[in-house]
Amino acid sequence: MSSITESVIRLEAWKPILEWDENISGVPPYLEKDRQVILNARNEKYQTVEVTPEIIDKIRRLIEDDVAPGNAFARAGISYNYYRTEKLGLREVVDRYYERKSRIYEVDQMTQTYKVYHNKNKLYGRLQMETGKSTYLINEAVRLHKLINGKKYYTYNAWKKRHGRGV
Repeated sequence: MSSITESVIRLEAWKPILEWDENISGVPPYLEKDRQVILNARNEKYQTVEVTPEIIDKIRRLIEDDVAPGNAFARAGISYNYYRTEKLGLREVVDRYYERKSRIYEVDQMTQTYKVYHNKNKLYGRLQMETGKSTYLINEAVRLHKLINGKKYYTYNAWKKRHGRGV
């Protein structure tokens, strides 16, 4: 049996891939086996994932407990990809995980109040505006701001260890 790559190369020699229709129709008889290889590969890609609701719940709980999606899927014995995440209805859970992990917490040491930034770019933009300095590294901007205003910054993981999950 030939590989998908070999089949694509042979069919490309017959007709450019952009001219193929959905079923790759009109293929000469000597290329029929290659056509079937490609159609079978397409079907395998779009097959539904056979996963029980218990496994989906296990993956959801792991991701909500801040286990990386790839690791959560691996613990459940399933390979991870975004297509599969959507098929299993876990897209929002994964998106919330990445949104959570990108947070930066700013703590004013004088008043003990905190502010949450949803990504480094928002924090960087604010620091750049406040300090009037144009720095290329976020670490430099944070260091300057710490010195000027007495603020502390935490990533999500550091905040979680120090204050619990909370916000």
